Amino acid sequence: MDMKKILAFAALMAGLLLTACGEKEEPLNIIGTWSLKTVQTKAASMGGTSVDVYIVFNEDNSFSLYQKVGSAGRYSSYSGTWTLTGTSLSGKYSDGKSWGSTYEVSQDKERTTLVLSSAGEEYSYAKASLPAEVQ
Repeated sequence: MDMKKILAFAALMAGLLLTACGEKEEPLNIIGTWSLKTVQTKAASMGGTSVDVYIVFNEDNSFSLYQKVGSAGRYSSYSGTWTLTGTSLSGKYSDGKSWGSTYEVSQDKERTTLVLSSAGEEYSYAKASLPAEVQ
């Protein structure tokens, strides 16, 4: 091979490598306040009870969870710590009890939707502000 062919081949390979690599996946960022929007479950029915949930993931790996079951009543609050290893999210409540599941985490490209999946169930959250009446 002469030098021109070698250079042309090298340029072609560099172009192919850059195209093959594509965009680098951004790491997950769950820091912030999220509001539960949808639940998909493998159960045939979840009943007719409404559930309103807000969860705040803080930078210090603490969380606050606010939950109201049914249309009447007040929000119950829970707190504790969380750990995100790769795409696996786990946590413990402040009383030391572990969450019921470890969740696989995914997000949309804009980081405005957070999806937690475990054992055939999927919880979809949207980025939100925490309403004053929730606290």
